[in-house]
Amino acid sequence: MEKELSSTLLRQLKRSKIDLESPTIAIEVFREFLARVDSTYEEFKERESRYEQIVRQSSEEIANYIGKLKHAEAVNRQQQLDILNMLRHIRQGIFTITEGRRIHPEYSVYTTELLEKADLAGCDVKEVLLQRAVMDRDSLAQILSVLDLAIGTDGVGFCANSHILPRQLILNFPDSREKTVELDWTPIFNDGYEVEKILVSLRDVSEIRALEQANLTQQKELEILGQLMSTSSARFQQFHTASIAAVEHCQAILNREGHLISIGSLQELYRDLHTIKGNARMFGFRGITNLVHEAEDHYKISVHVIHDSWNTAERLSDLELIRKELDFYASMADRAFGYSDKPEQLQRYQFIEHTMDVLRTFHNRECTAESALHEIAERTRIFEYSTLDTVLESVVNGAGHLAQELGKLPPQVTIDSSGRAFHKSTHNALESIFNHLIRNSLDHGLETEGERLQKGKAARGRIDISVVGQGSMVNISLQDDGRGLHFKLLREKAAALGLIHGLRELPPDHLAQLIFEPGLSTRQEESQVSGRGMGMYAVRCLVQGLGGDIRVELTPGNHPNALRFIIELPTDRVTELPTSTISGSRAPQIVA
Repeated sequence: MEKELSSTLLRQLKRSKIDLESPTIAIEVFREFLARVDSTYEEFKERESRYEQIVRQSSEEIANYIGKLKHAEAVNRQQQLDILNMLRHIRQGIFTITEGRRIHPEYSVYTTELLEKADLAGCDVKEVLLQRAVMDRDSLAQILSVLDLAIGTDGVGFCANSHILPRQLILNFPDSREKTVELDWTPIFNDGYEVEKILVSLRDVSEIRALEQANLTQQKELEILGQLMSTSSARFQQFHTASIAAVEHCQAILNREGHLISIGSLQELYRDLHTIKGNARMFGFRGITNLVHEAEDHYKISVHVIHDSWNTAERLSDLELIRKELDFYASMADRAFGYSDKPEQLQRYQFIEHTMDVLRTFHNRECTAESALHEIAERTRIFEYSTLDTVLESVVNGAGHLAQELGKLPPQVTIDSSGRAFHKSTHNALESIFNHLIRNSLDHGLETEGERLQKGKAARGRIDISVVGQGSMVNISLQDDGRGLHFKLLREKAAALGLIHGLRELPPDHLAQLIFEPGLSTRQEESQVSGRGMGMYAVRCLVQGLGGDIRVELTPGNHPNALRFIIELPTDRVTELPTSTISGSRAPQIVA
């Protein structure tokens, strides 16, 4: 410090141009010199103080920074330990995908358990994950393309294609084992907002999905049980038998004609499906109704023209799904109520008991052989035949549910069998025929309560069904008191389908017969109830299958557009029951 001070004094003397070797120095000059020296020394001390302060502050800041570095290093080391501990123990598959779809060496231990592979480092995610999944080749190719292009691209590009990456996969493993996993795909960006890696997390949700499926199955079973409660065991068995026969008929057509299917066969397929749907809806079997309605969509575009999208293999698959649903209903009915074959067995038991009673009476000489044979013959005839009101009981009951769905009051239905009964071989067909006809009346004919009251009609609509003998034929008529036929709309639809050629004007009675043509409907909008133009076509085919025919009669006395359906059937499967066995014409009833 002294050496530095002496050097400073010498520099000041030289600046002051003082000759140090001169014998005399003026007092004023020396005083000025001392003042300068004093000022310079003070400035030096001040600078030295500031320097020491700066050094001291810098030392404190450096020490503080070093402390922070040590703390950050400790925190980072703890975080690394936490991450490693998490990767060892977390019950979730976690790994990152790097360039080339390779799995980074750091991944959760559970990932190896989930994917059942010991070493995943460097493996292609396609081999260890995606190829195990249940998916088609196109889906797999799209996923791989997104992963190949994602690394190194900007985040916007990844987000635009991230919807292709699956959120759930079903993985196949040896011994036919399956695992359902949920996936999350999260991009990891670098400083340039480019995707550097993709973080993938996997969760095994197999048990959760199994429980959810079991819950859905239980809910479905409860719904079906509720639907089955509204019908009898005999009616359900008839419905199931007829529906299975219709499905098998459709399968036979598809297998016979293959890809070169004809328009006629398409219409036949559509008609059978429409009949199954109509019967199921009348019984309230919603699961079957919805499934068949979806299957019908594939036939709708092909009823008049064979469309390019027709695929026979897919249509066979549709039929198989319908059959499984029908069998599921049957298994529920058998398990819950013991429907399987028991109604017929009971009828046979009752028939045998009645026959044995007659034979015992004859054995005890309480009747003649002639009367015994006559009684057995009558019992046999009664066992084989049923009146129309009995045959249509479930159809009539189902009309109430359908009316409520359409926002209408349940109709009043009357059935007059006039003592005539129909052989059981006709029952399924008659049920289907009147199922379509009553649905047609409910949807097209009968108005809502408000509309009927405005027209001065009763709030509830009315449907009358009667049986009348006409020589070698039996006529069954059905008529409702609704709005009748919309001739203007019918003419427009018929012309659009090419059923009316040129400008030829058909008389109303001829025009009305066109409602039986396939694809023609006066409904403006399609629904599960009607609108596809197959109901009346199915009715005509069913009637013709019984050896009869159907026509429409106009009855302008009641309403300008009123009509009546007349079904003509041969009498070979119709009989007149004895008066003692006839329950009588069914009185008008309000369908609930």
